[in-house]
Order: sequence, then C-alpha cells, then structure tokens
Amino acid sequence: MSVPMEHFSLGEWSDYVRGLHSQIDFEIMRKHLTTGCERCNGERSRMEQVLTFARREIELEVPEAEVNRIKQLAIFQCPEGVFAGARRICDLMFDSFREPFALGVRNASHSARQTLYSGSGYSVDVQQNAVSGGHAVRLIGQVTWKSGVGEQSAGTTVTLKAGAEVLARAVTNQFGEFQMEYVPGRRFRIVVGVGGQ
Repeated sequence: MSVPMEHFSLGEWSDYVRGLHSQIDFEIMRKHLTTGCERCNGERSRMEQVLTFARREIELEVPEAEVNRIKQLAIFQCPEGVFAGARRICDLMFDSFREPFALGVRNASHSARQTLYSGSGYSVDVQQNAVSGGHAVRLIGQVTWKSGVGEQSAGTTVTLKAGAEVLARAVTNQFGEFQMEYVPGRRFRIVVGVGGQ
C-alpha cells in the first residue's frame, strides 16, 4: 500500500527558494523534491524564475525624466462634474486617462488630460496641462450649447470650486472658450453660470 504524497503550496515554494523556511521544513521539502514529484518540482522552478526576475527588477533604475513625467500626470484631476449652482447639468462622457493604449503601444505619453461633459443642453470640453514648473495646472475649455456656439456662449462665467471655496474663475469669449489656472490638490467641480452661481 502506497503512502499518499503530500504536496506543498506555491507560497511554501516561494518561501523555500528565498530561504525563509526553518531548517526542518527546508529538509522535508528538499527530500520531497528527491521523490521526483513533478508538480512540486515545477512550482519550485517557477518560484525560482520569479525570484530571479524580481532580483533583476530591483536593480533597474527608473530615469528621472520618467519619474518627473509621472509626477506631473498625477496633478491632473478629474472634476466631480459640471454644475449650474448646486444642480448637476452635465455628466462625464469622455476621459482621456480612461482610454486604453493602442494595441502594441507600451508607453503612450500623456501630456494633458482631456475630459468632455454633456447634458441638459450643455457641453463642456476641458483640457488640463501642467504649467511650467509643475505646481499649477492650466485648464482650457469650451462651453457650448446643443443649439451651437453663438451669442449665448459669450460672457458666461465658469468657476472652479472646492466646496464653497473658489479656486479659479474665467469668463467665456464669443466662442464659449475659457482659460484659467489652479493649484491642484483638492477635488473640485466646474460651475457654469452668471457669477459662478
């Protein structure tokens, strides 16, 4: 009558290849490998490959330019929505940061964040770019009405608010375009209307 063979878990083989088991466990596992257990030998081999890969990863140094680029991207926030006073008038329709990279592209360089909000007869297109120095964000946008850009676009107040605090304010030109800068860090919303109400 044969004694059933006890197998070890992947986690135990991970500890084994890193030398984290006690001497007694190590000996039991080493002896088990000498029985020719294909399953456990395969898992040990896989964990050795993972360990080799991880050791090489530690040695890699990320170029400072890439670190700075990622830090710059982190400052672009997605507004909580577009409001007229306390009433949400537009919902998020597009966010460039949610778009997957094209097939085969390992690193697509985002230098700006593009968002589009639509609803209640309005459309608000917003682009955020880091200001030179990286401590502020330039927000460029356009407010349009479903009926088209026209007289109704000019002179509309667009305000960035975090709670009751006004972060930035601009007035649209004849094409509904506006531009402002803000210091990132707090969640904000875009308020469209006369006086930022």
